[in-house]
Amino acid sequence: MQHVTRARNHRPVVPCLEDGGCHPVPLELPRNRIPAQVWLRLLSVEERARRAARRALFRRGRLWAVAAAKVAAKEALKSETAAAVAAKAAKASAAVGAKAAKATATAAAKAAKATATAAAKAAKATATAAAKAGKISS
Repeated sequence: MQHVTRARNHRPVVPCLEDGGCHPVPLELPRNRIPAQVWLRLLSVEERARRAARRALFRRGRLWAVAAAKVAAKEALKSETAAAVAAKAAKASAAVGAKAAKATATAAAKAAKATATAAAKAAKATATAAAKAGKISS
């Protein structure tokens, strides 16, 4: 356990686990009254790195570019999704159209076949009847 000492002005101190030192923090004061340097020293290493990266982005004026890139990526994803949905719908309608055309063609072929069969049967029946009539008359 780290040794917690008291500062010269007898303010309570909080041990900083990263560097092993102790930083005086007036714990009775609210966050906005704690000195900025002290507060930053108390932050975790990850939080400090994150803030430094954000500061660098702001300094270079790149934050807006990053935000714009994110928005553009989202829009591209949306449009890509919309295009995929439209393609699926077109494919489905084409499939339905093809099925309908196939069904119509099949029905027409069946009707033609039935008509041809009926005509052939009628012709055969007529020929048979004529043959029978010829036999009977002779």
